[in-house]
Amino acid sequence: MSTESAIDQFDALQRQMSEFSANVDRTLADKRVQLISNRKDHAVKLEELKTQNTSLQSQIRELEEKESKTKENLKSAFESLQSRRVKVDELVSKQEQLKQEKALLEQQIGEISKNIESSSNQLTKSQNNLENQMKKNYPELFKYEMYLGLRIEVIQVDLMKFVFTNIDPENYDRPFWVELSVSEDAYRVGRSFPEIEPGIIKLLENEFNEHRELVKFLRTARNLLRECSEREKNGTSAPGS
Repeated sequence: MSTESAIDQFDALQRQMSEFSANVDRTLADKRVQLISNRKDHAVKLEELKTQNTSLQSQIRELEEKESKTKENLKSAFESLQSRRVKVDELVSKQEQLKQEKALLEQQIGEISKNIESSSNQLTKSQNNLENQMKKNYPELFKYEMYLGLRIEVIQVDLMKFVFTNIDPENYDRPFWVELSVSEDAYRVGRSFPEIEPGIIKLLENEFNEHRELVKFLRTARNLLRECSEREKNGTSAPGS
């Protein structure tokens, strides 16, 4: 293979990487905005349903207390003079009314519980949709995995893991990874393997939130993981530790 051909292939690969980076950046941004909006809407709705449920539970307890008092009054009324029969009938009617109100409230609580379950299922469905959309990109990511040893995993609805191989010259299949949270406006860099120093993780996080360029973030993270691997082999600590 000639030098000129190798350079052309390298330039083509760089263009593909740039297009891939732009595509992933747009996808991450869109999904992050959508997830934040869904989480906020879900949280508001869930809080409203919980408030309604608490209120209805309180009303049921009040009705149960009233029912208990009504039963006590009935017992006293039956033990009293027959002339108070009218009062007894009123109390029986009141007890029946309270039972109907209690049944209605229990029905409403059941409907609220179904709504809460439905909201939770919708959130889970959103998580599955994001994971499925990421899986659709796997064929395109395969060619980059061959050169950079990169794989993207969806851990949670708002948590991603970037897994690298081809780092350790003694074991090219050994996985190195770093986690990235997209649950807020600002990215949050989480755990890593091998573990990167907390101070360096913070610098990596701040830099990423400033430039918002995924390729630059992945390049820096990969270099840091390689340095951690080399220090492990040499038995040395991170600078400044």
